[in-house]
Amino acid sequence: LNGKKYDMEVSILHSGVSVGDIAKSATVSFLFEKAPGKYNGFIEELDIFDLPNTLNTSRDLKNPVSVANIFKTDEKDDISTLAPFSFFTYQGSLTTPPCTEDTIIYVASEPLKIGSTALQLIEEATRVPDMMDNKGNIIISNWINDTSRPVQPLNGRPIFHFDHTKVCGPPAQLQPVAKSGHY
Repeated sequence: LNGKKYDMEVSILHSGVSVGDIAKSATVSFLFEKAPGKYNGFIEELDIFDLPNTLNTSRDLKNPVSVANIFKTDEKDDISTLAPFSFFTYQGSLTTPPCTEDTIIYVASEPLKIGSTALQLIEEATRVPDMMDNKGNIIISNWINDTSRPVQPLNGRPIFHFDHTKVCGPPAQLQPVAKSGHY
């Protein structure tokens, strides 16, 4: 984003399945930067030890995950709907093979925070796993899976920015409730 590479990106792919929408897709991406001790509700809901990796490229979710929790930064927060957010959008292609065109890309314009430990666990879970040869010898893999696609040229495509604060106003500030009584 603006020449900066972030520590992690979560991309949520939506594929058209109805008549007229088949073969069309949209991707919503959120960028993360590492910060010690940060909590993210979406990341915490993931079964980090059952994520896809190079050898097992897809996995079924065992527990539900709420995209709305991507903005949940405190365990006590109760988020049930996706909060408004600013984003860039453009007509592009899927970021993974076959890199199909006709994809609408949305990228949140403000990076989110991810705790150093969670990031390290995700990196470990998605790396090429250790293997065992036919003699029982363990082959240790220290190869980290770098799945980032190189930045592609714009080829004349415009990029648009939606600033939610201009349309929705600033985020509501909750005021603490004054305690009543003497206890």
